[in-house]
Amino acid sequence: PCDAKQNYVDRDFGDSPRKVILTDITYLYYGSNRELCYLCAFKDGFTREILGSAVSRHMDVSLVTEAYHRMMDQHRSELNHPDVLVHSDQGSQYLSTTFQTLLEDDGFVQSMSRRGNSQDNAPMESFFGRMKCQLLKLIEMCPDYQTVRDLIAGYMHHYNEKAYQYDLAGLTPAEFYQYKTTGVYPLDNYYGISGDRMRPVESLVEDH
Repeated sequence: PCDAKQNYVDRDFGDSPRKVILTDITYLYYGSNRELCYLCAFKDGFTREILGSAVSRHMDVSLVTEAYHRMMDQHRSELNHPDVLVHSDQGSQYLSTTFQTLLEDDGFVQSMSRRGNSQDNAPMESFFGRMKCQLLKLIEMCPDYQTVRDLIAGYMHHYNEKAYQYDLAGLTPAEFYQYKTTGVYPLDNYYGISGDRMRPVESLVEDH
């Protein structure tokens, strides 16, 4: 516990894109023998996008660093601003010198939940919970480890690009990021009616 970082997030998961990045690890069983593998993901707390993920047979620091590198390979330029918070629980993988050095080298600020308090990382826990509701039976049908990896990759793509969410102005996480960074709502035509004739989506969300 003495090595744990301060909880800088304090359940404030961001008011703009790429400010608070959440991460966690969960376990999955596949095949007839219920073999075990682990999934690590990094999530934008504001847009809800999964920025990077990895699956491994081992819950070690290499699982976390693989997911981290995938996030940075795709989104480094979007994370190139000061005081980005990377928030996790107090797992040994996140307390490792290897992971902390990665964050320091990239200029990120590390934040950690209080011990045994899942609410401090609620959006990440919620994502895993909903994902498992949708995928657990399908993962059990996977005959081998590679099929699990491919299934998870397909799910992450679908979630980011095709899963519309009411709280994200009716957009997918990827579309919501573009909307919030450009100010341009992706849909500008509704059954032949131009978008400028319609009420802003934010006003509809506020009404509800």
